[in-house]
Amino acid sequence: MKEIRNILLQIPKFKRRFAMFVVAVIIAQGVAIQLIPLVDREITSLVEKAIKGEVIPVSSFYPYALIVALAYLVFRIFNRISYTLTSILREEVWNHTFRTGFAKVLFHDLEYITADRSGGLLSKLERASTSFANLFTESAAALFRNLSKAFASLIIIFSISWEIGLGVLGTMITYYIVYWFRFKLDIPYAEKRDKFADDEFSRVWEVIPQSKISKIFTNEKKEIKNIAWIGDEIIKIIKKRELLWSYANIAEYPLVTIPTIVIKLWAAWMAINGRFGIPTFVLLYSMISIVQEPMWVINWFMWEMQDTFNRAKKYLKILRSKEKVLDPVKPERIANPFGDIKFEQVSFSYSQGQKNVFKKINLNFSGKQFTALVGKSGAGKSTITNMICRFFDVSEGKITISGQDIRKLAKKDLRSHIGFVTQESFVFSGTVAENLRYAKVDATDDEIMTAIKKAYAWEFIKNFKKGIQTEIGERGIKLSGGQRQRLSIARTILKNPSILILDEATNSLDSESEMAVQQALENFMKDRTVIVVAHRLSTVQNADKIYLIDDGQVQEEGNHQELLKKNGVYKMLYEIQSGGFEKNRKIMQEYELL
Repeated sequence: MKEIRNILLQIPKFKRRFAMFVVAVIIAQGVAIQLIPLVDREITSLVEKAIKGEVIPVSSFYPYALIVALAYLVFRIFNRISYTLTSILREEVWNHTFRTGFAKVLFHDLEYITADRSGGLLSKLERASTSFANLFTESAAALFRNLSKAFASLIIIFSISWEIGLGVLGTMITYYIVYWFRFKLDIPYAEKRDKFADDEFSRVWEVIPQSKISKIFTNEKKEIKNIAWIGDEIIKIIKKRELLWSYANIAEYPLVTIPTIVIKLWAAWMAINGRFGIPTFVLLYSMISIVQEPMWVINWFMWEMQDTFNRAKKYLKILRSKEKVLDPVKPERIANPFGDIKFEQVSFSYSQGQKNVFKKINLNFSGKQFTALVGKSGAGKSTITNMICRFFDVSEGKITISGQDIRKLAKKDLRSHIGFVTQESFVFSGTVAENLRYAKVDATDDEIMTAIKKAYAWEFIKNFKKGIQTEIGERGIKLSGGQRQRLSIARTILKNPSILILDEATNSLDSESEMAVQQALENFMKDRTVIVVAHRLSTVQNADKIYLIDDGQVQEEGNHQELLKKNGVYKMLYEIQSGGFEKNRKIMQEYELL
């Protein structure tokens, strides 16, 4: 609860004051409506006197009619204000809590993000944010509204008869005890329901963007069946939860309903015996009934609160999770991003106790030179590039740029000098220009056009009616794979990094586009430190140095000519790839050279 309170306290002060104002309005609304039964008692008293023969002028009713009219007016005005302000406040709370969780995930280590399915993480954030927003706005509004009604009703009841007041209070306490046990028994079912909901959201999140795969394998019905199965499991859980509600309702009847009936009869007996008159009896009877509704609403709030705190556990678990890759307390500025990048006795494993990906490996990526990495699948090529970006930190040893340990640099400073282009072209929904400005927010249209032309992307963009203002759809769905890749390369060119990492960036292009983009990259690679993860040896023959990585170690190193003279694995791979590899397909697959 303390952690949740701290999260809410991070909402700006003026918005918290706004929330307090909403609470005050709601309480005033609840109290205003309770004036009406009191006025009804006075009107009933006047009617009773008139029946007994007293002369009651019509003007005697005017003040009471005015009070009732004003009470209803205040109630309606405050009711509208409270609902309007609560709706606004709900969005404020949702945005704040979701943004807090989203920021935590986005700034978290890559290892943490990839350990859970992204759909599952988003499901937890969305569900907890919705629960927070509902509990602390709409549910809280209903609670305060009904608490004020219940409190005012109890004061009126106790002012008439303390015995009846204690009886009503006793039934309220019994009511809450019954449902408290129901809430405790409900927790495991709520957790199971949320787990299945995470699975359902994750599956949908995976399948919809990859719907092309589902269609080509004609597995649409299978995917629908998978989702239907999860939905059926959720329904089973809901049925069990509803059964708990039924048991609670059954227990409520002898423990709460029958005692309430007895209390009402007791009040009637008191009136018969002259403890109070008919008007007071009508008021008391009305107050006993009015207390019942707040009891149900307060019970509902308790259920919402338990449900929210249960969901908050997973949300808070995300917020509490510790990052492994941290910025230093006093980060150094990168002195020379064009200098040598060195791995010095580096050991690394993804998790404690797992086998090392590397053990005391030494690498030297010379500044402003072109270095290539070749190796089997799982040999650690991508891990090397990820570690240069500080997506992961070394377990032992150090990685330096111009002699500076990259752990002494702020991650933002380090990554601002790195350009990364992979086989998979990542673009976002929005326009061509918006996608490029992801690299440089303040880029001018002229700068964007220059980057586009250097990446040979203008060849297709010029055919768009709106040019660089053309919407490309979610994940660039309106573009071909090659077009998305050229747009991705243009974005990196616009960033103008000193360190360029390429994971076979031209792999998804047709032969004509590949030649053009390869030329563009070769021009762009000049005077930069370039690291290429090679999938075709023909693309790295001009590399200043080639590392052949196997089993976390450097097996061979040198330039293309030097490695051919060594008659080692590199020469074997080159000859296979140059002379046709059908007979050696397995070897080429192992080294990711197909």
